Parts: sequence; structure tokens; C-alpha cells
Amino acid sequence: MVALEFGVLEKERRQPCLAGLTSGGLFILGSLSSLIPFYICVDNPKHGLYLAIIFTTIMLFIVGVVKSFATRLSWLYSSFETFVITGLGGVVAYFIGTLLS
Repeated sequence: MVALEFGVLEKERRQPCLAGLTSGGLFILGSLSSLIPFYICVDNPKHGLYLAIIFTTIMLFIVGVVKSFATRLSWLYSSFETFVITGLGGVVAYFIGTLLS
């Protein structure tokens, strides 16, 4: 975008439909780590919850490692940052849900 603003590129090459489909697909793929354990442990939701926590933590770690390639930060720092931000989001969502119920 900066290159487009400074005139280095004549026009933008992005395709909004492809970007939207990619973003939606990755969102669905990312949510599977917290949904699949409940399908595996249908008889015992408590075990499903524990598996979902483990799977989601692993996926967040992977997202942090991949993010470190784009941000040029340490993979450990990037993974920790991703985990903390999503963890805080989960805590806020929990309390909002508690207040509204």
C-alpha cells in the first residue's frame, strides 16, 4: 500500500474476492482446533474442553511462529505475544458473556 501511495506501483494487484475467501477459509481452519475435540469427545464434554485447550494452544503457537517470519521478531516472542493477546480476548469475552447471561 505504501508503494502504491508513493507511485512505485501504478495500480493495486489485490483481488478482493480472493482475499475475502482466503481470510474466511483461514478463519474456519483456525477455529477447527477448538471445535474438533468436542466432536471427538461427544460423551464427555469436559475431556473435549481439555483437548480443545491443548489443540488451541498448539495452534496459537504455530500461528506465532508463522507470524515471526513476517514481523522479523523472535519466534518465541511472537508466539507468546499471540497467546497473550488471544488469551486476553478470551477473558474479556468470558466476562462479557457472564455479564449478559
